Amino acid sequence: MAISIAKAYIQPDGVRYDPIGIYDTKSDEMVGFYSFMHRPHDRRVVYIGGFLIDQRYQRSGFGAAAMQKFLEKIHDDFPECEGVYLTVHPNNVAAENFYSRFGFVKTGIVIDGEDAMAMTFASASEKEVEA
Repeated sequence: MAISIAKAYIQPDGVRYDPIGIYDTKSDEMVGFYSFMHRPHDRRVVYIGGFLIDQRYQRSGFGAAAMQKFLEKIHDDFPECEGVYLTVHPNNVAAENFYSRFGFVKTGIVIDGEDAMAMTFASASEKEVEA
């Protein structure tokens, strides 16, 4: 988490890193964390980094609620977004299954030893045609 916060400050390679805490709304306790990443001048693609839920709170719905809220925010605030990307450790089958439930699929690309997964949306021009 400390690295994510440092990246939020220095914004390496021009990528904006927004650290997001995941909280239990009943106790106001932080139960997880992720980074929302994007290039400020290209909102067609966004990234999720370091998505984690504390082991004590896993399988309690916090991750699913946070992911759903994130995807809704992308839909509302980034209407031009065409895809969300993330990486998952190849041995983390539970995480891969979790992301798959939301429509993420493996891309076949490996980044720093982790499998890239993507969820794609209709492009902005396709959305206009549908409307």
